[in-house]
Amino acid sequence: MGGNDIFIARMNEFFEKGYYWHGNEPDHQAAYIYAMAGHPEKLRWVDKIIHEEYSTVPGGLSGNEDAGRCQPGWSFR
Repeated sequence: MGGNDIFIARMNEFFEKGYYWHGNEPDHQAAYIYAMAGHPEKLRWVDKIIHEEYSTVPGGLSGNEDAGRCQPGWSFR
């Protein structure tokens, strides 16, 4: 289906053009897929998401928390 180069190009487009939306829960694992495709340096997107979507102040959880679904995966970074 095109190989890693095309896959990485499409992932870059997904993030750089703003198609990623953290409120869409199936997207949550998307930033980690870079590592599985052999580009762990692209995990900078994980850091960006954590910084922009979560904080320790009231309202610091992004979108609908769904009883713990949104935050656990980010604790592994």
